[in-house]
Amino acid sequence: MTFRQRAQEGGRWVRALLWSIWLLCAPAQALVLGEAEAYDLSTAFTYRLDDSGTLSVREVLARHEAWRLTPLRQGAATPNFGYQSATLWLKAELDVSAHAPDHWLMQVANPQLDRVEVFVVEPGGRLSRSMGGDELPFSARVVPHRHLVFPLVFNGAGPRTVVLRVQSSSSLQIPVTLLQPQALLSQDHRLYSLLSLYFGLLTGLFAYNLLLYVAVRDRVYLYYIAFVAAMGVAQLTTSGFGAQFLWPERPDWNNLALHLGYAACGLAALLFGRRFLHSADELPWLDRVLRGLLVCWSIYIVLRPWMDYKLAAHVLIAMVIATILPLMLAGWNRLMARRRGARYFLLAWALLMVCGVAESLISLGWLPANTLLAHPVMVGSAVEMLLLSFALADRIKADREAKDLALSMGLREQVKKQEAERQSIEKSRFLAAVSHDLRQPLFAMGLATESLHAREPRHDPTVMQMKSALVSANGLLDSIMTMARLETGSLRANMSDFSIQPLLDRVDLTFAPQATAKGLRWVVTPSIACVHSDPLLLERMVNNLVSNAVRFTQSGGVVVSCRLSGACLLLQVWDTGAGIAPAHHETIFTEYFRGEPETESDNGVGLGLFIVKSCAAMLDIGLSLRSVPGRGSCFSLRIPLTRSQSASLARAVDLQPASLTERSV
Repeated sequence: MTFRQRAQEGGRWVRALLWSIWLLCAPAQALVLGEAEAYDLSTAFTYRLDDSGTLSVREVLARHEAWRLTPLRQGAATPNFGYQSATLWLKAELDVSAHAPDHWLMQVANPQLDRVEVFVVEPGGRLSRSMGGDELPFSARVVPHRHLVFPLVFNGAGPRTVVLRVQSSSSLQIPVTLLQPQALLSQDHRLYSLLSLYFGLLTGLFAYNLLLYVAVRDRVYLYYIAFVAAMGVAQLTTSGFGAQFLWPERPDWNNLALHLGYAACGLAALLFGRRFLHSADELPWLDRVLRGLLVCWSIYIVLRPWMDYKLAAHVLIAMVIATILPLMLAGWNRLMARRRGARYFLLAWALLMVCGVAESLISLGWLPANTLLAHPVMVGSAVEMLLLSFALADRIKADREAKDLALSMGLREQVKKQEAERQSIEKSRFLAAVSHDLRQPLFAMGLATESLHAREPRHDPTVMQMKSALVSANGLLDSIMTMARLETGSLRANMSDFSIQPLLDRVDLTFAPQATAKGLRWVVTPSIACVHSDPLLLERMVNNLVSNAVRFTQSGGVVVSCRLSGACLLLQVWDTGAGIAPAHHETIFTEYFRGEPETESDNGVGLGLFIVKSCAAMLDIGLSLRSVPGRGSCFSLRIPLTRSQSASLARAVDLQPASLTERSV
């Protein structure tokens, strides 16, 4: 590089440095007020931060202090200083032309500012002062408006100086506009139309989902309307309507309502997300995170009244981000699982996340505020609540489809059940008819067997086998016929009073030869008791129990015993067979249960004990079982005695010692 080039390069650096010094030190260019209806004061402001907060307006206006004011060079952007504990001074030079109107309104469009003082220096040096802010009751405002509006009167042309002194614990976003009254009215007309759409949407969603909750009683709708209500409180505070209409004389509520509204949104969003996505059942690992966030939000709500505003705002921003991220993760997980409504859920929280981050950056002063980004959370929340409403609608549709499918399946199952019952009844009727028709040839075969038995020696094995086979066949037919009558409901109990001894004699006559043939000890204890029951069904029950005892006992013996027990006759069938495992004590009384298969005595159909249990329930007979595997079993029937015998037994009990109240008969 030559000397000349170096000199040119150095000259450029010097000119740039001088230009920067002039920008910092030169007074700001005056804003000319003419016949236009509105002017943005952002380009005309210079500012200074007063850390001590002790400067007066006279000191700020003094010439030796002017060099400390820094010009704002942000174009049309809103002055944004983020969270500042210092006092902010803004100064603008105005040049009022002869054609300019006298009456103006200066609007500071941030209702969250704590205290704003406006000073106007007239050409003669006269100083006027106005004050407003959300620390003051709404009735103290000069102009009753949701924003901070100050009337300015410029009598005649000439230069004016406007100074703003701003103190606030909230974000120092200071959009200042100078406009005519009719311009403010026109602007409010447009903005109120948009705000009415927003709050009308909230009201409609609130009412609609409240009716849904009343109708279906699903708490997911209750959490949704809680979210809508909390978001409405927060946005009423942000827009200034809360201070104007809800708590006009409670300025202390302005800061609290904003943070508590957003905190309630966080709580309701977590409850809604957990209920909507069924995270407790389907995403237990993420549900623990959501429950932890619920605890954090609850602690924040409790501690918020005692927290510094700046600290509370930073914690709120962090918790909002920490809440939305797991909800988005849960929505993505359910979307991958093809869960209905998950796409709307994920899109809603993603949109609110973007808008919430944008508003947080604006509040912190890291992102410039302008008309496009004036209220990102308001816009995002409106779209988000619509998307969540679509998600709930998709859920309603899915539930309705599931109910229709379940109803259709239920109807099909009911038809199948009815058809199965019809076929079962037809089968039972068929079996009953076949069993009845088979009795005739079996009876004829029985007569023929008896004839052969009379002519042949008694020890003829062929005849004995034929008689045994006929006895088994008759037993099977009896069981099938009884089962068929039970299924068709045609079996009715014919209750009567009768002596139990003839029944015991028939049992002894029927099963004694079988037990003797197997080498078993056979005992039937006599009884003079009279019972109240159905003699045919009771005999069928006892025959089934004794038949099983003889069939499944290979050594030892079978005992049929009777004794009085209270107002009942306790009839017991004892055997020394293989016994019944405890796991089978209930299943042996079901249909077609046949115990251990593939045994030499496995020639039944598994209906005997089922018939015993069904008849016991019909006759009001107590049925119980005691069994020890490898040692034997005992089936007990508690049969009601006749009234006369019960009365005589009661009198006998009164006359005898307690030790003789149970005895053998």
